[in-house]
Amino acid sequence: MKTLFALSLLLLIPSLSWGETASSLNSNKKAYISLSTGVISDIDIHTKATNLGVPFRNDWDLKNPTHNFSFAIGKKVFDDYRVELNFSQTDLISQGSTITSNNTPVTETADKHPELLVQNYQVFLYRDFNYSKKIKPYLGIGAGRTVYKSNERTSTIAPITCTTKSDYKYDYDYAVKTGLNYQINDTYDFFSEITYQNLKPFTLKDNAVQCTFDLDYGVEPLTTTSLGVRMKF
Repeated sequence: MKTLFALSLLLLIPSLSWGETASSLNSNKKAYISLSTGVISDIDIHTKATNLGVPFRNDWDLKNPTHNFSFAIGKKVFDDYRVELNFSQTDLISQGSTITSNNTPVTETADKHPELLVQNYQVFLYRDFNYSKKIKPYLGIGAGRTVYKSNERTSTIAPITCTTKSDYKYDYDYAVKTGLNYQINDTYDFFSEITYQNLKPFTLKDNAVQCTFDLDYGVEPLTTTSLGVRMKF
């Protein structure tokens, strides 16, 4: 994702015009595509399960930093309003964990760390504010579908060994954004923004071999700080 974003910026550099020309300040282009990447703030995530009458809790130590990638297609619908179709992806990876049973630490051996891929497909409505000729703050609210995907892993907490299969969960969520847009020329903008993504706890049903349990995911809302580029046409 970092490589894709860097290549996009390199492709843009030859065509950028940094002067304030008449065309750059009065663009008639209403549609756009955008690409951005960012990092999420620290969050707590854990899983809970009860197997053979024994409760377990796994508190994740998330990889830091955790990156987010976003791609969007949008269009200006009024002078100060935009509608946007937005796809974003965040890969939450535990680089270590603390496992307890009835508040007592236990030891786990596993072939890989737990991982949760979060994908958001949302529609946003933005309100742009005319701060200056080239700088526009904006606010946005969006709603849509969130897809959670867990990874497959085999773990042992003696004497229990479980192979947890990869599984999906679909949910509906909302998001709120605030940002600052800088118009480079008639075609390209840079922007920075903060996104609040309302993730909620969920449960994956009977997703293990050799064990039978529901895996409860405790997740918190994501706050992402991003930088991006927008191409208008």
